[in-house]
Amino acid sequence: VRYAIGSTNVMSYRVTSGTGQPVAGKTITFLMGKTYSGSTAKVNVGYVNSTGEQASVTGVTDANGNVSFSLVNTDNSAGQATFTQVSAYVNDSNWDTVDILDVYFDPTSTPTPTPTPTPTSIGANCSGVAESFIVGESFDKLSVVGNGTKKIYTTGTVWDNNNSILTFTYADPTLACKSIQVTFYDFSNGLSLTLDKNASGTSSTACNPGPAAGNGCYVRLDGNGSASFNVNVANTVGKSFSYILVGPAWSSAPLGGIGKITFLGDGSTPVVTPTPTPAPSTTPITGTGTLDLLWSDEFTGAAGSSPSSSKWFTTIGDGCAAPDSNCGWGNGERQWYDSNSNRLDGSTDGNLIITATRSTDTQNCYYGRCDWKSGKLTTNGKVSFTYGYLETRLKIPAGAGAWPAFWMLGTDIYTNPWPRSGEIDIMENLLSDPYTNWGTAHFADAGGGRIMAPGGNTVNLGVRLADAYHTYGILWKPGSITWFIDGISRYTLYASDYPTSQWPFGKTATDTPKFYAILNVAMGGIGGEIPASLNSTAMTVDYVRYYKANGQGTLNTP
Repeated sequence: VRYAIGSTNVMSYRVTSGTGQPVAGKTITFLMGKTYSGSTAKVNVGYVNSTGEQASVTGVTDANGNVSFSLVNTDNSAGQATFTQVSAYVNDSNWDTVDILDVYFDPTSTPTPTPTPTPTSIGANCSGVAESFIVGESFDKLSVVGNGTKKIYTTGTVWDNNNSILTFTYADPTLACKSIQVTFYDFSNGLSLTLDKNASGTSSTACNPGPAAGNGCYVRLDGNGSASFNVNVANTVGKSFSYILVGPAWSSAPLGGIGKITFLGDGSTPVVTPTPTPAPSTTPITGTGTLDLLWSDEFTGAAGSSPSSSKWFTTIGDGCAAPDSNCGWGNGERQWYDSNSNRLDGSTDGNLIITATRSTDTQNCYYGRCDWKSGKLTTNGKVSFTYGYLETRLKIPAGAGAWPAFWMLGTDIYTNPWPRSGEIDIMENLLSDPYTNWGTAHFADAGGGRIMAPGGNTVNLGVRLADAYHTYGILWKPGSITWFIDGISRYTLYASDYPTSQWPFGKTATDTPKFYAILNVAMGGIGGEIPASLNSTAMTVDYVRYYKANGQGTLNTP
């Protein structure tokens, strides 16, 4: 098979008995860079890496006999195609090898783009149009509705057990007559899930049969760029399953395109009604001068929906995978970041809820079975900022061991390693000290050692920050950064105080430092010990806004 260089792709396998019945609980070994294969690609699954030599990871089949491995290629886009030979086998001498496959990673410049058919020039049944897969499909275009009801909790959306049919719909008029694949995995034991498959494969609005038979759908979009299919569910009480949108050149997983359906347990969980965001304070921001809004996210949208993928990149994992290659994010953190932990609450004014939850999943982290799952969003690859005023309004989570932050990193961090690339912490709180905000810049001295500045980088508000909304911002000018809380300037850092440092934040108006924004809730590590009594906590974000201040401020797009 051939994928784009630098892509992430889900390799899915199914184990069945001699009679074709799925076999649960079988350990599968997945090999990368199989010995004597001459493999050349740099790949990893989680924190296990191969640069051509053989490396292996294991997984266990679920109730439907399925197991998947997310294969990440970390080669750059220059040069020739690379490949790795992968193999998956059952750890039982009485069972046959599952598969051996050569996986090629082609430079992104070599494929010839297929022109997108014009929807108005073809019929809704796509008659006479050759079938081809979408490259670059958007998870935002995939929706699911049930024939029952669902509720919004602080920890996410929960579907009631009166749902027996879930209808998946993909709609994008610019992609008429293309095909997508939706794969289902990570089923709870006892959950019954069947796909309405179209035996003839001729309908453009049904789940077509294909190589992923049993746990996946190959779906042909019609001439209007849409298609729907049904998933029948039973024995749902307290159960869940996940799904992912998959394409031949990449999977949507690294872009936050993993969905999860969770059903209500015994019915005793109380419903949490989203609380409308209090009206923003009318107190003016003093000391910033004239502000002109350049970019914002107010986080409005349907309850339970994901934040906009055009504005935010969703981080997945525990930091081990490239390009970060920094297990536990260098701080001994305990969380696995996933997309389901970032959800809009559907309130009138709009909020983003980033929820950290004690994990009961089978996901492994660098230290073993993951203790926690949480959310992390960045604007990296979407927009970056040069000077100006950047502000968020949010309410931090409660609970010792949580480590929420709103911060920035230099866009060149992967070529100019931290701390040389720079970091600006705008809101950072350790809930072992619930009254204090840390606002800090990290950069390098002449020898590359880390500088943390300014010295007086904390503000104690005298109230618990988790009890109410506060605004946190920076006024970033050539040669200085000023931190603001609740519209009041608190302190300023000057480049002139560090004349021999590698100041990465720009000293003159002609400098063009570029930084991207980050929202996340980490757990443990520097955040401190997590009490056994804490099972969930959430950060509520009202908005993120970026302004030109007194004529200075540039919004950069890739």
